[in-house]
Amino acid sequence: MALISKQLKLDFEKLTESALKPLAKKFDKWQCNVVKIDATNKGRRESGFMIKEFTFHFEDGQQMLVRVKGDGTIFQVKLNKKVVPVRHVDDMDRAIVEMVDYVQQNAKAYERAKIQRLKNKKLRIEKPPVRTSRAEKIESYKGKLSEVQGINTDLEKQLSEVNVPMDGKRDELKTLKSQLEAELKRTDELTAEIETLKKQQEAA
Repeated sequence: MALISKQLKLDFEKLTESALKPLAKKFDKWQCNVVKIDATNKGRRESGFMIKEFTFHFEDGQQMLVRVKGDGTIFQVKLNKKVVPVRHVDDMDRAIVEMVDYVQQNAKAYERAKIQRLKNKKLRIEKPPVRTSRAEKIESYKGKLSEVQGINTDLEKQLSEVNVPMDGKRDELKTLKSQLEAELKRTDELTAEIETLKKQQEAA
């Protein structure tokens, strides 16, 4: 008997606006209204496996991007481009409540930032030319490293689920190990790049 994963899954072949409307209504139930859904249903290969993405646009302007793997597993959620952890991976309704909490808790800060952007626009504040310093590059790589480490954690959880001698799981185990190895390699590359930039910064 094959081991059944309890992770949240969606129909990878039907990540379209119409197919995602029932999911959006679950957010509406908690007064977290989805006013627009961006879903091209187009996949791309990343770190050795196929992924698709869709974005929920909320009434106050916030955006939640959801990344889905080829088996339908939700492996990453971003609110306004920032990765947020979803702990209830075995219960869709509880996971949605968790995501709603993130949106609602961030609402005031998001509104303040939006007002400031409008003020800056009205005052016609000119932004200085963009010059990426080493310090900014380091922060950028740290952000990428954090995202990759989040993927690593998700893959390790999945490995622990299937890392048992059961029929029908060998191929899945092999695929997960391959994906994890690719992500760990990426982690090493980012870490090395950060160290190089730090040394350059200290020598400057």
